Amino acid sequence: MRITITQHNRSLVVLKEIKKFLGMGSIYNNDKTDSSNYIIGGLVEINSFIEKFKEAKLLGAKALDYNDFCKGVALVNTKAHLNKDGLELFVLISKRMNSFRTNFDPL
Repeated sequence: MRITITQHNRSLVVLKEIKKFLGMGSIYNNDKTDSSNYIIGGLVEINSFIEKFKEAKLLGAKALDYNDFCKGVALVNTKAHLNKDGLELFVLISKRMNSFRTNFDPL
């Protein structure tokens, strides 16, 4: 699991400010696409990220994606993804997120 935010290198300052604000993660440059990625990886950092955003009021499809992401992390935290039903739910949740989202109703 990981969180990735990508920006064109002309907006690298945005990624640096996000990293500074959150106090975690790493920034990687991709010379081929003239972009950079801010990546938070590992369950400890991801849980810390979720904790910091508990009070955030996200809107629209991104709010639905974030809620689904939190559901997936909860499955991993409880190790429910290690059984068949939990894994099937994890896959269903992940298939609805980001560019795959076609339904704007929460699960």
